[in-house]
Amino acid sequence: MVFQNLIKELDALSSNKERKEYINAILRNPNISRDSLKRIACIALIEDNFIDKYYKYDFIDFIKKRVSKTLNFFMRFLKK
Repeated sequence: MVFQNLIKELDALSSNKERKEYINAILRNPNISRDSLKRIACIALIEDNFIDKYYKYDFIDFIKKRVSKTLNFFMRFLKK
């Protein structure tokens, strides 16, 4: 449950840099005790390199999607 909530919070962030800063902020927060499940979940995510694995950004696929959308837009524009 803690992992799922933490992943939902990470999903809401826009970049991997923000996600890593968020996890580090949780770990540095003195109000969260060392035996807190949220802190333990963050440590597990860092040790597993979860952010880089789960939020892998494939640049080639991004370019393909953008080019495809642009071509479709112009095709519709030219048909009118």
